[in-house]
Amino acid sequence: MNVERETQSSVDEGHQPWRVDAASVACSEIGTLLIDENTKGNLDNCLKNSKIEQREGGKAIVSVLLDGVQYRVKLERLIKADGIWTPRNIEITRMKRDG
Repeated sequence: MNVERETQSSVDEGHQPWRVDAASVACSEIGTLLIDENTKGNLDNCLKNSKIEQREGGKAIVSVLLDGVQYRVKLERLIKADGIWTPRNIEITRMKRDG
């Protein structure tokens, strides 16, 4: 939890403000999993395809469909109620293709 505290302090000082947005954090985490360089780092595409399924209290679930793969990222605000989102779990499902 020390990493989260340090990251929260950094955000409080004005660095990396995207860490308080659940969809941005989910897309950043998904980006670390992607191997294909054409897809990796395409934050705009990820954000465009993201959907907040649930946000309640200090927990959120963000789903993203990219290239036939469904990602569900579960996040929590571990440090403070309006603080950074921390990815806790990712579910990955390959969607069936017709044909």
